[in-house]
Amino acid sequence: MRATISFEADASRVNDIMRSLVLEESNALQDALVSLEGATADRIVEGISNALEHIYGVASQLEQYRQMMVLFEKAKFETILPQSSDSPLEFVGKLKKFDNFIDRINEQEGDNDTPEEG
Repeated sequence: MRATISFEADASRVNDIMRSLVLEESNALQDALVSLEGATADRIVEGISNALEHIYGVASQLEQYRQMMVLFEKAKFETILPQSSDSPLEFVGKLKKFDNFIDRINEQEGDNDTPEEG
């Protein structure tokens, strides 16, 4: 049976937490060794099969841990990178739109400033 666990941790602790999880996989590797060492001559295939089951499980888990860390490092790196700024042409276009916006406001205020006829 498999389970998905989700929790929050301070970013500075992620590497230590992941290291603990990775080291936990050494227990499964130890189980693989026990399977091989305990296999009798007439049950060698069973011993190898059990060992491989442990080893494949560890390999799969380590793949997941590696992928998690790659994604974490990528996310951490992307938050550090400066955001791309607008190109000069995009900036000029935005300035023109802002100028037009200000001009419309000024025109509306000018319309409101004319005295009403009574």
